Amino acid sequence: MMLNFQNTVRAISSRIDLTRQSEDLPSRIDHDNASVASAAAFDPLGVYLFVTLETSREVAVIDAHSRNELMRIDVGRAPQGLLVSPDRRTLYVHNFMDRSVSVLDLSPLMQHGLADATQWPRCPLCQSRS
Repeated sequence: MMLNFQNTVRAISSRIDLTRQSEDLPSRIDHDNASVASAAAFDPLGVYLFVTLETSREVAVIDAHSRNELMRIDVGRAPQGLLVSPDRRTLYVHNFMDRSVSVLDLSPLMQHGLADATQWPRCPLCQSRS
């Protein structure tokens, strides 16, 4: 196959089989029209996978079983880390270039299966000090 912009460089998330020390190729998740996938976290039940897309300023929400992207959530500049709260209702995203933390309400997704997440106003405890 000839290389072109569609297949030369792609942002993907890969599953690594630690026993075999190899990538599980059929489990690859292609983040089409996105940038570097820099961090990932499962919700505590392993139903959803959240992936930061650094230069796209987004978090991709993936159904962990079907590996289908459900939605993307706009966050701050250069998201590089994330954490899902133990109760599965809140997603915290570290935005490196903004020096901020986005706080997202995941209740519509977790309680009703709706592809929706609301960003809360900036948390005063999460803002950097000037």
